[in-house]
Amino acid sequence: MAAIERRRIGYWLIMAFAALLTLAALALIGGGAYLIVLGGSWYYALAGLALLATAVLLFRRSRLAVWVYLALFAATVAWALWESGFNGWAQVPRIFTPFVLLLLVLACLPGLRREPRVDRRMAGMAAAGFAILVGAGLLLNGGDRGSLVAQEPTPGVPVEQPAVGADPAPAAAAITFAMPDTGVDWPAYGGNIHATRYSPLDQITPQNVGQLQKVWEFRTGDLPQDGEPFGNQNTPVKVGDRLFVCSALNKISALDAATGAEFWTYEPGVSSDNVGYNASCRGLVYFDNPAAERTALCATRTVNLTHDARMIALDTETGQLCADFGNGGVVNLLEGIGDTAPGFYAPTSPPTLVR
Repeated sequence: MAAIERRRIGYWLIMAFAALLTLAALALIGGGAYLIVLGGSWYYALAGLALLATAVLLFRRSRLAVWVYLALFAATVAWALWESGFNGWAQVPRIFTPFVLLLLVLACLPGLRREPRVDRRMAGMAAAGFAILVGAGLLLNGGDRGSLVAQEPTPGVPVEQPAVGADPAPAAAAITFAMPDTGVDWPAYGGNIHATRYSPLDQITPQNVGQLQKVWEFRTGDLPQDGEPFGNQNTPVKVGDRLFVCSALNKISALDAATGAEFWTYEPGVSSDNVGYNASCRGLVYFDNPAAERTALCATRTVNLTHDARMIALDTETGQLCADFGNGGVVNLLEGIGDTAPGFYAPTSPPTLVR
């Protein structure tokens, strides 16, 4: 009685596994067919057909299912090596899941029926047929797959140099930043454009740090509601007498570094619905344009990112948007990346200044 019960459990486990393989096979066939239409690899559609055959044979409790899947796994290994060579990490996504399925298929063996007159002949035909199909698919897809072969120059034959374009790009002139030094100032997220995170100031030491007292405080007004994930991760930027900070929801404030008095605050109108995993702003960028008139708007500016994927440039003196940056001071970082949902792309780190 116990043996019958175990057989029943084994039977239903095999049926459940076959059903899962059927769903996976249909997904591979559908996605693989679409990939073929787009000019991609034939492997996925062919593997889906072989996986579907394995599932059907498992439903019949035929041991031929094991042979069909072994042929599929062998073809998968060959395809993976053809695709990525002996790059171990590149093989993980190609072989790991098929290997796990191989172990599960082999685990079904005790519950499968033996068909001695059919198994060997059909197994050989299935393996050979699938190998032919995969080989044909690789050949059909191989036309778009280039390869680079190093060639040795022929002795005595001059090497032909590549032609120079009709309009070669002019050499770029070096541009010097008007970036303050780290010390009295902290002009960048990492201290300076090299991100050394080092300050030469020595007034605060391990011996006196415990004696520091609060001189002033400033509240941004950004507080979490109903357990929202907020984080205070801001590294302020300090240039001259001004301290530039950003809040959890990307408000930018310019403060008097000595007193904490507010010069201006820019409200970008970011909704908490746009927060990806944590409402935080880690910093912003300060830029002094060496080519601008000192009194011109946005001769010095801050640039920051928002949770709703905008890049915003502000004049450091007034907090006004810089009209010469993006679209009236704002660049939409979602433009051109397709359909998105709130929080799909929510940058929290400061942008990188490259000039």
